[in-house]
Amino acid sequence: MNQEIKAQWLTALRSGDYEQGYGHLNVKSLGGVPHFCCLGVLCDLAVKAGVVESYEEGAWTLYGESGEGGGLPPEVQKWAGLKVDGQLPVAAPAMTHEMGETSSLVYFNDAENYTFTQIADLIEEHH
Repeated sequence: MNQEIKAQWLTALRSGDYEQGYGHLNVKSLGGVPHFCCLGVLCDLAVKAGVVESYEEGAWTLYGESGEGGGLPPEVQKWAGLKVDGQLPVAAPAMTHEMGETSSLVYFNDAENYTFTQIADLIEEHH
């Protein structure tokens, strides 16, 4: 992973500036407040850096040329130096569940309900 981008991402995740959401990169609540998954925070940083564009479609914010709303756009993946959906390295902890074993940041965000601080700790330790 690109270490400069990693530092920015860790700062953003720990900042308290992002409301955590689940199942989407960035979706607005009924009150209009955006809720980000951990990868959505990275996408927001990529928009601010001019790497990708974003646009709104209903309550969703979509990213990149492919209009990603649930997964990491290829442009952001390449920019950050990440595997698809923030897959952690093999040495990282994995969770076993009915679908098998995973060490995806998406899984920790969406299924295990890790806080952004806990996810930042995983990224810091394993990327």
